[in-house]
Amino acid sequence: MGQLILAYPLISVILLIMSVKIHSEQTMPKFIQTPKSGYFLDGESITINCSAVNVFKLTFFCNGNPVKASLVRTITTKLPNGKNVLTSFLQINQALLPKDEVYARKFRCFCGAFTQNGQINSTTSYVTKAYMDHIFLRNPKNLTVLLGSKAELQCQPPASVPSSKVKWKRNGELVVGERFHIKDLGSLVIDDIQRQDEGRYICEANNSIYSRQSLSAVLQVKVNGKWSPWSNWSKCDKECGKGYRHRKRKCNNPRPNKHGSSCRGKAEEKSSCSSICPVNAVWDEWLEWTPCSHLCEKHRRRNCLDRSECIGHAVERNNCTGGLCILQNDQITMPRLPTSNQNGNFVFDGMTN
Repeated sequence: MGQLILAYPLISVILLIMSVKIHSEQTMPKFIQTPKSGYFLDGESITINCSAVNVFKLTFFCNGNPVKASLVRTITTKLPNGKNVLTSFLQINQALLPKDEVYARKFRCFCGAFTQNGQINSTTSYVTKAYMDHIFLRNPKNLTVLLGSKAELQCQPPASVPSSKVKWKRNGELVVGERFHIKDLGSLVIDDIQRQDEGRYICEANNSIYSRQSLSAVLQVKVNGKWSPWSNWSKCDKECGKGYRHRKRKCNNPRPNKHGSSCRGKAEEKSSCSSICPVNAVWDEWLEWTPCSHLCEKHRRRNCLDRSECIGHAVERNNCTGGLCILQNDQITMPRLPTSNQNGNFVFDGMTN
């Protein structure tokens, strides 16, 4: 019974604490909306706002100083549970920016909520004047590169808020493709340069508010000439004996353009050639005639001075008696002995001498 009596005061204390805690939570100041970061343009403005419950006043602090009450507009609305909600609005523009160089383009603002127990602050937002300088920190320059090599066109965009992104255009058309890469600071890298990459390039910076274009730069592709394969050797220019044969090649694989160099070396090559000429065979002098044979015939020979065949006969035959030996029926008839006629003249076969 005593333990039960002691329990009642303990329960009462717990309930009291819970009641106080609930009441405290219900009456504790609380931000429903905090100011958001953003940008405003030159000559324009941006409005930030905050909302809180269980407060009797809201105001803004920017760059460490309270904003004049005349610049803050506050309205009161009710929640479904009947609680009042204070919402304050602050319009920020160039006129509110301090002349201090550090904060010339940026506000650091938070919302202060006041209660009977003191002040609570929201998270800090950053309201910045959007801008983009007119001058590029680095402009691209004219460039001549070798076909098939890698090229890099320099570019560094102007200082800007928010930060800008870079894209490149060639002859007014957006540059895209696997061979094209934009580096972190904005330079364009082109792999495996091709002839169609020639043109006028422009670096363009955008930060969703402003856009600037760099000076243009011309990219030229240099094509050095290379030789075609050699042609086949020509025929020897001499049918026999020592001569020359030729072969050619052309500087068109590829052909050099106006920026490249021509092929080194000769476009034509010659080589000596030779073949054996046919020789007109020559006879040696005739040997002496042989004695006259019993067939009334004599002959003589001659030798061919070349290993080739000479034209003509190697043996020549002739009658020993100037034609006086007569061949009849494969029989040789010797001439008759001369006789004298009545006049005293010798007669050979009816012929008078």
